[in-house]
Amino acid sequence: MVMKIKLLLLLSVSLGLIYYFLLYPVIYKHMFFNQFDFIQKQVLFIDAKRDATCWTTVRQIETYYSNTDIDEVLVQLNLEIIKDIVRRIWARASDDSSLLPMLTKRDIERAVPETLTGRLKDSFLVQDLSSKNFYDQYGKLSENWRVLSSVLDDYIVFRWDSTIQAYPKLKPLSENAMNYLADIIVSISAFVLREAHNLTHEGYISEEVLKAVFKDVVTDFDDNFSYISWDKHDYYFESQEEALSFLKKKNKAIIQGKVDALSQYNDVLSVETTYQNLFNKLVDIPLTEEASQHIVKHLNNLTRYVALGISSMFSSFNFAASPEHVFEKSSPYLLGDFEFYGDTEDYLSLNWVYDNLSHLFPVKLLSNGDVLLRRLNNVYQEISTSKINDAHDKTIKLLSYESDAVRDSGIHWKILGDIWKEDDVRSMDLFALELLAERISILATFLLQESEKRALSFKKDTIDVTDVNAIFNVKDMWMPLPFKHRFFSWFTEKNKNQFLSLHDSPYFIDISKQSGVKQTSYMSASDTYSIFKSIGSGIGVGDVNDDGFVDIFLTGEGGNTLYINNGDQTFSDKTDFYNITDRNYDDSRQALFVDINNDGRLDLFIVHAYSKSQLFLQTEQGDFKNITDFSGIRTDYHAQTAVFFDMDNDGLLDLFVGHFGPNMKDHWEVRDIKKKMTLSPDLEKRLLEKFNKDAFYVAIDGKNGQKSQLYKNLGGGRFEDISNRSGIDSTGFVLAASAIDYDNDGDEDLYVVNDFGFDNLYINQGDNTFEEKASVFGLDDRGNGMNISFTDINEDGFWDSFVTVIDMYSKNLTFHFPKSSQQYLFDDYILNSSSYSSGNKLFLNQEGRRSKSVESDYIEPAAYGWCWGAQFFDYENDGDQDLYITNGYYEGSLAGSQFNHFLLSDGNHLYRTQAKSAESFQGNSRGVVALDLTNSGKKDLLVTNLFLPLKVFKNTSLNENSWIKIKLKGIKNNRYGVGSKVTVYTSDNKQFSQYVSIGSQYLTQDDTTLTFGLGSNVGIIKIRVIWPGKKEQIIDGPIDHNRVFQIVENV
Repeated sequence: MVMKIKLLLLLSVSLGLIYYFLLYPVIYKHMFFNQFDFIQKQVLFIDAKRDATCWTTVRQIETYYSNTDIDEVLVQLNLEIIKDIVRRIWARASDDSSLLPMLTKRDIERAVPETLTGRLKDSFLVQDLSSKNFYDQYGKLSENWRVLSSVLDDYIVFRWDSTIQAYPKLKPLSENAMNYLADIIVSISAFVLREAHNLTHEGYISEEVLKAVFKDVVTDFDDNFSYISWDKHDYYFESQEEALSFLKKKNKAIIQGKVDALSQYNDVLSVETTYQNLFNKLVDIPLTEEASQHIVKHLNNLTRYVALGISSMFSSFNFAASPEHVFEKSSPYLLGDFEFYGDTEDYLSLNWVYDNLSHLFPVKLLSNGDVLLRRLNNVYQEISTSKINDAHDKTIKLLSYESDAVRDSGIHWKILGDIWKEDDVRSMDLFALELLAERISILATFLLQESEKRALSFKKDTIDVTDVNAIFNVKDMWMPLPFKHRFFSWFTEKNKNQFLSLHDSPYFIDISKQSGVKQTSYMSASDTYSIFKSIGSGIGVGDVNDDGFVDIFLTGEGGNTLYINNGDQTFSDKTDFYNITDRNYDDSRQALFVDINNDGRLDLFIVHAYSKSQLFLQTEQGDFKNITDFSGIRTDYHAQTAVFFDMDNDGLLDLFVGHFGPNMKDHWEVRDIKKKMTLSPDLEKRLLEKFNKDAFYVAIDGKNGQKSQLYKNLGGGRFEDISNRSGIDSTGFVLAASAIDYDNDGDEDLYVVNDFGFDNLYINQGDNTFEEKASVFGLDDRGNGMNISFTDINEDGFWDSFVTVIDMYSKNLTFHFPKSSQQYLFDDYILNSSSYSSGNKLFLNQEGRRSKSVESDYIEPAAYGWCWGAQFFDYENDGDQDLYITNGYYEGSLAGSQFNHFLLSDGNHLYRTQAKSAESFQGNSRGVVALDLTNSGKKDLLVTNLFLPLKVFKNTSLNENSWIKIKLKGIKNNRYGVGSKVTVYTSDNKQFSQYVSIGSQYLTQDDTTLTFGLGSNVGIIKIRVIWPGKKEQIIDGPIDHNRVFQIVENV
């Protein structure tokens, strides 16, 4: 018996020894290589479902989540921090694991320190929108799998790195362990960014902040890992050449996988497809074969120079320091044919590739995905003088959707595939490969776009090689643009808390239920999947019965209802009493009270999207008469917003109408689309399921929108459509518009904000015509504008503009490659979650010069969400302008219900209150207007919402600051002084300006009686009115405050 036991023990030991010395290494090695195969499959599987824009996409997500621009150098540091944390978890699991030749999910779970586990779990408790957004979007990408790949690559190449003597031992991962670790990487990435954001005091993430986060995290680990020295790390590959060859094969597989995925996605990429054919699908006029070859040559040269591991000849100095340094070299490298300079690298890390690209082809990636390039044209002409002529130094802006179109075509991966067939090409880190692919796509976008512009400028039918040479040739050079953080040197939590402690909350209380406003939503949840129905509706504002209290009119879900203000913060429905017969409220967007005939009585205009917009004239008896047919006003399909203003200073208010939607020529249904282009089965299925009857496609650049309309008031209630001869030819998708004398020349200009397409600034020429000057004034922002508000932020006499923008990020927008030379198109289901990352814009009007984006100088840095309406008003009458912003999209969308924002001004900056106060409720809000409902001098808030009745918020400020209301009466000009600028000068040497308008913000209008907060213990020394036509009127003080003060035009 004892002998049997001994034999069994001996057999067990023998089997164990056989397993350990013979089978274990074989299984171990198999599992090691299986990691690469599995990770590669995951990357290709994920990328095959989405467009290949990983580098740009992830950078935008990081920018959004951290709420700051992140230098690409710091991007690399961030990736190294994440890799180090993963490596530590992996090494710890390797030390503590069982005798199995691979790590299990359980091994990884136990390897995460308890302290870090708790912090990561907290990160997974996604409550705020930005975190929800990050996990939703980041988890759909393959970035986490690239982290694993990069860690493994490092594990291989360290063997031949003489600077590394030992490396933590990393046991192979099972597939379950890899899946789990990949999930953890998403959480680690979010954690690092969130912690960095929390440690940031300057408003941007610095190297010191990232390092502080790293030091904090690694304290959760001990460094007692098992290390392996380089001389024992040789049983995977016989030589360095074998290891690098293995990694190069990985690169080839990833590149080919990308090409195959895009081939299937677009059904156009095949071995027979030429670059010329691909290029011609991205431009409106075709390229000649020679021009196409020239572009390919540029792309190949840049790619080959990097892929061969050749160190840039300019790596020894900093381009950004001084351009003169370049001219000290006898032969600067330009993206033409090159010679070999210096040593070559064997394995190309992200850091190496970035460093060389930053010398060869530097770019500046903006937070919304746009790219800036700086090109020096004909450099050799300037070398002798060592000066840069402005004519030769040009900054080019490429829009994100232009580069995305190129990327979704797969051209950049096709270039990489061709270059990687060459024997001398080096192996490359997957992050580096993505970065190089992104740079190739940017260069291709530039070459195609700029050469086409030149050809069109010469009225050519084709793009030839002279066009390509003219926009970039051997005498040109790329130069870096300086990286500028969104610098918030003024903002600290301490200063904010100290300021807000002076103001008691709640700031408002909800009096909606007792207000008398009744509203029943006619919309269903499914309606909101249409962008048209989720647009919401606005509020018309005016004193209809001339009793001194401002009344309101609610469109859309408000039921086209007139509510008369009772003066006690309640309203009465008087729609029938006033004979307002427009009950077609399901497509009504906006209502404006306006005196169209200067009889002193407010008339009513209601904008309808699909049916006739309605004009009601208030009669002498006080009721309303529908004069739509008589008036001559015929708004086109998709009418969205309106503005009344006196464009020719004749005393009569004219009408502008903006539209949100495609013109009828481009309003296609699914059956029409199928005739024009091939749909992927998935997209066609979604279209047929969700939008069988009203699916439509719109050009992403907003070039197929319904044209805006302009009507001249002829008097007597009649209007003439002068759109075609006015110069107003916007085809963007207009969400908001307002009239303002932007250039201070005495007549009102039109500022048009587009959701799709560039914003427009139409400068009034004084003869019933306008010139589009948005680009001249630096206002041609394409950041999905939703609202336009004006304030004179620095009281320099020029109006500054505030445009709300969708301040969030989603990457669900993809481009199907068109079958002919046509615009890229996308559907409104995709539109509901398409790519945004921009942030609200405050443009400083620099007295006729190019405007400057200064939101970071005045507004607290934060992720503000899916913003709509915005209202400047003086909450506590201290003389400065506070701000309220509405938010939300629809339930079930990424934006979901969101909290509205109330920001208080300290006189210099605006701080988010974030208090538990009624006005910061969570919902899907649209329009907002600040009104003094009781003539107490304090502004209350009215907010329109989807699925909720009008919200009415009473101002509860305890401050007893002084105020004055100013009401204008025009004699020669229009009766209510619309277009006038009023400035109040106080005894403490301050001045406050406002203007009178009809139609502003998002689907609302302000009270034409202006309310000015004055502060405490101050007097009014004078009031200045600049009437339309730039006629000035001064009323000298002292003037009593806390009252309504009427100013009659002095003729």
